[in-house]
Amino acid sequence: MPRAAPEISATFPSSRFIAGPPQGVPRSYYSGLGWRELNQGGAGGRLYVEGLAAMLTVHLLRAYGASERSPIPHRGGLAPRQMRRVLDYIDAHLTDDLGLVELAAIAGLSPHHFGEAFKTSMGTSPHRYVIERRVQHALELLREKDRSIGEIAHAAGFSSQSHLTANFRRVTGLTPGRFRQSLD
Repeated sequence: MPRAAPEISATFPSSRFIAGPPQGVPRSYYSGLGWRELNQGGAGGRLYVEGLAAMLTVHLLRAYGASERSPIPHRGGLAPRQMRRVLDYIDAHLTDDLGLVELAAIAGLSPHHFGEAFKTSMGTSPHRYVIERRVQHALELLREKDRSIGEIAHAAGFSSQSHLTANFRRVTGLTPGRFRQSLD
């Protein structure tokens, strides 16, 4: 059985507190995820990192919080007016570095509740929705043959051509180059 962290177990004597990540996963993996995404132009960017932070916060509160209350299930999604404001904002700022906190503020919710409500309403996470909207925008831009795929990647809000290619393939099953060739 894993040992309890000494500084935590002295305050909260419980076997629920485990020191370190699961067996075989180095601590540096978790600490480096967010840093790489933000500082090295990772595929997810700020929206992805803020989503990870919200999920980690909820996990820590659920797993190690002192409250014995059961969570209240969230059944509904965003109200139609909230959804329209958020979707309009995403469309208007599609090429910007969108953040979960920013989108949640538009809906008037906490980042965690916004993420859950958005997923309930749209069937996908805010991050995935933004990526798929960017792919749709890139599809439109690829029809114009006067721009390179790299220029289109940046014009659609992707950090690089490879970021566009990976997401374009995931969404459409084709690379941007193959899609463009299929138009001929």
